[in-house]
Amino acid sequence: MVERLASPAAHELDALTDLWERSVRATHDFLAPEDIPFFRRMVRQEALPAAEIYVIRDSGNGFAAFAGIGADRLEMLFVAPSARGKGLGRELVEHVAVHCGVRRVDVNEQNAQASSVSNVNRESEISSSSH
Repeated sequence: MVERLASPAAHELDALTDLWERSVRATHDFLAPEDIPFFRRMVRQEALPAAEIYVIRDSGNGFAAFAGIGADRLEMLFVAPSARGKGLGRELVEHVAVHCGVRRVDVNEQNAQASSVSNVNRESEISSSSH
């Protein structure tokens, strides 16, 4: 189930940042490991607080995946490595497309695995416009 974090507490932002780092280490092989701390600070201090955050929780009530949106753009989509391949990213993309008016996706061109997000988003646009 997708949940909006209206005003994430500091410990939630920390947990989302931890999820971000685990996901990045598992999927962003184009980033040098020594660059991750710089981006981690930027994500925690700037990107997460500026975005509208939607999450899917794991069975222990932690975060399994999250999406961050700004206006009509999907800015962030990260899935915990242990939750990859279970459709959580697709669920989040479809939710923000249908319920939040997201129509554009910001995908890092170096992230080949993220190309499927654009395809999911197109499918979501088609399904949301037919309702």
